[in-house]
This record gives sequence, C-alpha cells and structure tokens, in this order.
Amino acid sequence: MSGGFNNTPADGLQAKFKAATALHGQGKLADAAKLYEDVISLDGANFAALHGLGAIAYQTGNLEKSVTLIARAVQINPRLAAGDPYRSAALNQLGRHEEALAVCNEAIRLKPDFVEAHYNRGNAFHGLGRLEEALASYTQATVIRPNFAEAWSNRGNALQGLQRFEDALASCDRAITLQPNYAQGWYNRGNALYDLGRFEEALSSYNRAVELRPNHVQAWYNRGKALTDLRRQGEALASYDKAVALNPAYAQAWCNRGNVLNDQERFEEALISYDKALALKPDYAEAWSNRGTALQYLYRLDEALAAHDKALALKPDYAEAHCNRGSVINTLDRPEEALASFNKAIALKPDFAQAHFNKAITELGLGNMGDGWREFEWRRKIVEMSGERVFPKPLLTSVENIQGKTILVHFEHGFGDTLHFYRYLELLNQAGAKVLFNVQKKLRRLLTGDFIRFVELDDPELQYDFQIPMMSLPWVFKTTAETIPATVPYVNAEEALVQTWRERLGGHGFKIGICWMGSVTHMKGGDRRSFPVTHFETLSKLNGVRLISLQKAEEAGELKSLPPGMTVESFDNVDAGPDAFIDTAAIMKSLDLVITNDTSLSHLAGALGVPTWVALQQVADWRWLRDRTDSPWYPSLRLFRQKTDGDWGTVFAEIKRALEKQLDAASTR
Repeated sequence: MSGGFNNTPADGLQAKFKAATALHGQGKLADAAKLYEDVISLDGANFAALHGLGAIAYQTGNLEKSVTLIARAVQINPRLAAGDPYRSAALNQLGRHEEALAVCNEAIRLKPDFVEAHYNRGNAFHGLGRLEEALASYTQATVIRPNFAEAWSNRGNALQGLQRFEDALASCDRAITLQPNYAQGWYNRGNALYDLGRFEEALSSYNRAVELRPNHVQAWYNRGKALTDLRRQGEALASYDKAVALNPAYAQAWCNRGNVLNDQERFEEALISYDKALALKPDYAEAWSNRGTALQYLYRLDEALAAHDKALALKPDYAEAHCNRGSVINTLDRPEEALASFNKAIALKPDFAQAHFNKAITELGLGNMGDGWREFEWRRKIVEMSGERVFPKPLLTSVENIQGKTILVHFEHGFGDTLHFYRYLELLNQAGAKVLFNVQKKLRRLLTGDFIRFVELDDPELQYDFQIPMMSLPWVFKTTAETIPATVPYVNAEEALVQTWRERLGGHGFKIGICWMGSVTHMKGGDRRSFPVTHFETLSKLNGVRLISLQKAEEAGELKSLPPGMTVESFDNVDAGPDAFIDTAAIMKSLDLVITNDTSLSHLAGALGVPTWVALQQVADWRWLRDRTDSPWYPSLRLFRQKTDGDWGTVFAEIKRALEKQLDAASTR
C-alpha cells in the first residue's frame, strides 16, 4: 500500500525529516520511527511526520496507534485525507468497518480516482456483509488500476460470498496471473474451487498458498477441509495440526481436528480436541454437538445427550445437533422421542439426508414400513452409503407394467444385506421381468438362480431398461409388515456338499452351530453385537450338546483359550475357496440348531430356513424390529434380546432354559 505526501517540513527539521523518509523507504522502520518522533517532539503539528509514524505503526501491526496518529494528521490538514490509505486499512483490520467506510467515502469524495480508497471501501463493505456493494467497490478499483492483483483477489472473495463461484474463480485467476506469487490470491482461488466441489484443484491452490506463505493459518485450515473431503484423513489431520501450531487459539481448527480423529475412530483424542475448542469458544455449538458424537461412539450416552442439548441451547435451529441428539436417544431405546428429534432436523433442513435416513431406520424398527421405506431412499443421497455409481438408465420406481422389461439390480453394502434382500429378485421374476444382478462375486455360487443373469457394471454391452439398488426393492414393492415376502428357503445349499458335511459331522449328539463375532468394521466405535465365546460355556455342558464353530478362522482365536471342560469343534478349510458361505450353508443344513449373534450368518441361516436363535443387543438393527421374539423376515428364527445394555448373561440364561426345554421334549419323543 502506498500513499505520497508532498508537503515540506519546516526548514529546521528538513534534514531530519528527509533522513526519516529515506530510512522508511529502505525498510529501516525502527530507525525511521525514531526520527519521525524527533520531528514531532519539535513540531507536534507536523502532518508528514505524524503520517509517516502512523504508516510505520500500521506496517508493524500497531493498528490502534496507526489510527490515532493518522487521525491527528488529518485534523491538521483534512484535504490530505484523500491521499491516506492506512487509516481505513487499519480500521478494517480492527473490525471497525463503519468507521473505515466513512474514511473511504471522504477520501473518494475528495479524490474520486483514489484506487486504495475504493479497495479499502470494498473491504469495509465486505466486513459489514454488504457483498454486492463490496463487489462494486473492488470492481471500481480494478477499473482504475487493471493490474491491481489484491483487488481482483478480494473481488473473487466477494463473488464467492455471493455464491457466484465460477465468476469468483475467474477473478482469482486474474489476480494470480498478474501476481503469480500472491499467496492470498491462491488461497481465495482455492476457496472458489472448494465451493465448486473441485477438491483436488482446491488442494493444489492451498498447497501453493502455504508454499508462498508458510504461516498462512487459514490456508492450512482450508487445506485440511479439502483433504477431509478427499478422504485423505491422515493428511487432513497433519494440516489441522499445522494450523493450531501456528495459532493455538484457532477454535475451528481444533474442532475440525476432532472431526478427523472421530473419523479415524480415535475418539478419546477427538474429545481432547473438542475440549480445546470449547475452552477457547465456550459457545461453539458445533464443537458441543461433535463432542457428543465422539461420546456416543464411546457409548457414554448420557454425556453425549448432554453435549447435544448444550449445542441446541446455544443454537436451537441447529439441524445437525437435532439429528445427532435423535441418534443418541434412539440408542437409549426411546424411539418415539428420537423421531421427534429427526423430524425437527428435517423441518429445519428439508434435504438433510442423514436425518431422513435415521428417521427411516427408526420407523422400520417400529414396524412403520410405509414411512420407513420412503425415508430409507434418502440413503442414496449419502455418499458413504451409496457410493458414487452413476447409471445411464432410469431408476425403477414401480413394479407395474414391467412384464418383459430388463431390470438391473445392483447390490449394496455387505453379504448380510445381500442375503436379506435377495428374496425380492424372485418377485421381479414373478412380475415378468428379466433380472440382471450385479452382486459380490463371492456370493454368485450361493445365489445361483435360473431366472438370474450375473453381470458386471463396467460391461460395455450391458443392456437394460431400468436399474435399482437392491435395498430399494421393498420400497417399489410397497412392503408392509404384513406383506414381507418370507417364503423360505430362498437360498439353497448344494446337496453334494450337504451330504459331505453330514458324513464329516456324524450323526451323534445335538449339533449346534455357533457364531459370536461380527465384522469389526460393522459399526464405528465398536461392534456391540458381538460377545465372548465363553457365553456358550453353559450350553456346552448340557448332555448330548455339541458346539460347532461357524466363526471364520480370522475371528475364531478365542477357541485357543476356552475355559476348562468347554469344547467347541472347528474344521479347517471351511469356505476356503473363492466362494463365500458354500461350506457354511451345507454345514447349517446338517445341524440341529444355529445360535448366532446378529451377523451375516443369521441372514444365511434365515434364508436357508434352518432353525436359528439370534442373540441381540438391547437396541438391535432395524430389521429385527423391537420387542419381538420372532422375525417376520425369517420364519425359522427366534430372537433373544438383552433387557439392559451389555447384559449377555441374561440372554444366555434364557437361551439355556429354552435349549433345555427343547432337549427334554426331544428325549420324550
């Protein structure tokens, strides 16, 4: 920033003043300031010395002193305010934008083409949130001085605030063309690209900004945001670490750092970051709610609820906090209250996909399938759930008039979900459709059906009329609790393998297949569906009972340290080939009973129609509904539920009594 003044100091002070201005021009600010102070001590009304000292105060970051000194100078010669760029700049940086605006307006009145005044006027308008007026001022500055890179950059910033992101990008591009090493121009360009969803390009711009200005705190912070959206969490964490190292009082960076740690399932560390953010900014609603999310993952539910309540006390219209609060309340087994929270979130933010989805699984768990399936479709708006598949053909939204049509069904999520919803493909066949099925390759041998043709989505010759994600089929079939297609089996084990396993297992004893652990990646924050194998100990000691492990080898390490007297049989090379569940299905058909936790094996057993008991946590997955001991999805299943969270002992005591009753009945036949 420059501002020239031509008034001449008194003759006796001229040499001292000239020396001061020379030192000032050489960047020797401390020496220049001392000489300016000497001049002022001899001539307190010396405009040029007061202004020079005010300029140095601005340049060294002493903004209040700069404003005071330049105000004194302007009082001496008001007309020379037209040549002052420092006072308004300092006022803007102090957040005193109305005062800055008044100074700029007066400067422009006196000198209409004073480019710095137009630029600072734009900064004042921007600080006041008057973005259209800021844009006009920045534009005027670029008209007066077309090579004014800073004005082009800030013009881009104003356009970004007006959500004119392409125009913002063009303005920032102009700034860095004029001044390729302008860090702020690269930073503002990154912001425009970020808002356009072009995260890789935004990251490149932020990288250039921090390369040019390594202490650019905001660029490090926004770089972390771009990396988070690119799912490069480790690098995002490093970027936030750099931001808080440069500015330990940066509450937003501490909060976002906590979010990355949450995503990495480092919940205790996330809490520390949120607590740092809240120590700096106690009224930070987002940090309170995110802290509640970390506490929920740690299953400290009462504390989580209190954190979300605090967020809502600070920000009652905070849709995300209402949604997060509902999630905690649902986990506390208060579904109706949870629905109220989700509905509030949706009222505040009608396109809030996560709130709609959370409402869906709550409604479905209550058996309200009409509302549930409709809301369940919102999962397709959540990238983490739906992926980023794009299809050239329309979504199937009705099963009317599909006779002769070719329908592409594509799988979602894990094996259990595929096994659960596979039943609907037969309904498509019965409606006269031709069914193409994109499914996990490991399941193809198990799910072979005469009416199905397996396909790959990248097949260039793939032809079909409609497509549908597998878990949307209940929606298009308008499934209710009364119309669930529950004819079993709808999956069959290979007869030759069944015979092989019957011979291998032998005919003696009451054979129970057991599973106790689901995938460790099933649920963020830990898998509360699973339990130690030792809970089967009392069953193993019942007369004639044989426990046979159905647990996959990598999850069956507990079998090496069973309690004395407990025996669990296990077999090598089960499902050892490329196909999932082929041997397991044959084993299940050779057993008297399966007892399992809520995992893909419960769906396999249900689809096979084999007698199965499922041990469920207190608030189980939506498909098991609430407070039921049977499953409308699987007639051969019986459900045993925790009465209180974490109490597997009571569940297995109930299972033991039921098994004793069944064994007694069998012995009397």
